[in-house]
Amino acid sequence: MFGQDFRRANVDSINYKRSCLMMVGEVVPLLTGGQALHICRVYLHKKFEIPANSTMLVPIKIPQNEHLSELGLVEPSFHLMDRKEISLMGGVVSTFSDPVLTVLNFGDSSVRLYRNTNLVTCESYFEPPKQPSRGFLVSKTT
Repeated sequence: MFGQDFRRANVDSINYKRSCLMMVGEVVPLLTGGQALHICRVYLHKKFEIPANSTMLVPIKIPQNEHLSELGLVEPSFHLMDRKEISLMGGVVSTFSDPVLTVLNFGDSSVRLYRNTNLVTCESYFEPPKQPSRGFLVSKTT
């Protein structure tokens, strides 16, 4: 929480849709209840075998995704890297429309992953608003 005097002196604008403040040209995410603080586990949708030294797109399921925003941030799991010699490529995924993750098997043997394996976690992701161009408009005059 911040006071009205602070807001008037420091905040340029509030973007309620993206849940962030614009302060002196910087984007500051708002931490609010609900979507912004919710983190969900990500499970493998079905059983897969990933050949040695290869990558594969695998479908995932995100239980309780209704608590997340439309976009979710997924980060690699070091536990899986250490235990199974695989890496999940982190990034931004759509939490509602058949999400997939890229799995990289960097080991010398194939790896079997079973349905409902807990792969990583997913948290709500909000893109910062685009910054307006502060350049100069140059036009030719005659």
